[in-house]
Amino acid sequence: MHYVVFIRPHIFKMLRALKNHFELGVFTSGSYNYMKSIVEILDPNREFFEFSLCRNQCITSNDKKLYIKDLQIALSDRSLMDTIIIDNKEAGCFLELENLIPMNDFFGSKSDIAMLSLTRYLLEFVGKKDVRVKIIRDFGIYDIREAKKAMKRQHDLFTRGLC
Repeated sequence: MHYVVFIRPHIFKMLRALKNHFELGVFTSGSYNYMKSIVEILDPNREFFEFSLCRNQCITSNDKKLYIKDLQIALSDRSLMDTIIIDNKEAGCFLELENLIPMNDFFGSKSDIAMLSLTRYLLEFVGKKDVRVKIIRDFGIYDIREAKKAMKRQHDLFTRGLC
């Protein structure tokens, strides 16, 4: 199976800047094959990602229409105080919204600067005792409705280089 993947500008610059400060990983609600394709594209030499997770590590909603990333299960050996998830689907992260940095979808714009802004923002977490304090302060996400508003704020900050 083939997947269409849009690579955000500056993603490799971001990964190089962050790899010495954070444990990086991929967690997608996509299939195993999709996750494998993403990792092969973004990290062909296995220099960035410590782990990769897919829909097999998600829980599903009762109606089986939503894959939910439960960080406490998938990353059980890590503290949520030290865990950040960056995702474009806030509904799939509703169990740990205080760990979520919302990211807008990307459809191929070469002028996108979100990764540069996100890199600067993530480097502010180096040395923080509990990442959730800053995320809650900056995005004010307490429930899924707030996550949708935060997506709009994030778009304004990251796409205009204000962060």
